[in-house]
Amino acid sequence: MNRQSANDLMLWQGRVIIADTPWQRLRGWYGRADSTNSPAISAVLLTACRAVHSIALQRQLHLCWLDASGRCIHLTPSLKPWRLAACAAATQVLEIDVRALSARLLPQIFGSQLRICHDHAGYVYASLNIGTHDIPKQTETFKYP
Repeated sequence: MNRQSANDLMLWQGRVIIADTPWQRLRGWYGRADSTNSPAISAVLLTACRAVHSIALQRQLHLCWLDASGRCIHLTPSLKPWRLAACAAATQVLEIDVRALSARLLPQIFGSQLRICHDHAGYVYASLNIGTHDIPKQTETFKYP
């Protein structure tokens, strides 16, 4: 995950849990209630992942499928509970709680770059950024892949 340059535009930022072991990927969102003692979790980053499910999950998720460099290559908007989703070209997926990201921003998220940072309290944050040179022209329209 690269550093943000001065020409990058941040489209989304939130507290994230990185699930990089088989047990953490299996757990995902399960048992992660919103806490009043710490910043709310906005997303779960599942590494080494090409398919997800929302079986018995009580929330909807926007899925941002990422390639090996952390670039968003596919979007699955508003995955409802008891559903499956997959992207064969992805190497990881960022599951974002729909309450943390407006559906209106999804067209701009496609093609954005994932950035990860840690704060002084040990929390992990992620952001999706797009370089100002990557911003689509007004005449281009977005279609869900």
